[in-house]
Amino acid sequence: MAVSDLDYWTNTRAIAKEKLSLGVPFYGYGFGTGAPADINFKELVAQYPGSENTDQVTVAGGGIIYYNGIPTIKSKTTLALQNAGGIMIWQLMGDDSGSKSLLNTINDTINPAR
Repeated sequence: MAVSDLDYWTNTRAIAKEKLSLGVPFYGYGFGTGAPADINFKELVAQYPGSENTDQVTVAGGGIIYYNGIPTIKSKTTLALQNAGGIMIWQLMGDDSGSKSLLNTINDTINPAR
């Protein structure tokens, strides 16, 4: 969806890519039985080990939480570097720390040699 949205705004609406930001979420939304309505990324990875490497988790009861994990954040950051002026983060306070930090993932993708 991010690819098609940036394509629309740059090619159909003729907005310069430097004026566009690609938003990334540091939270997830749950649907179905047993899933929370919303959850920040830090809580998600604490409750569901390994979830930082995927984009959805099935919870007890059969519900699903959808979010952007580390691989998707890397892909979206690369996309923003190529087709937008930057990244916008929704709810920075929801981030985890260390190797599971989405902000660190963004920074490492932008500056791989640090």
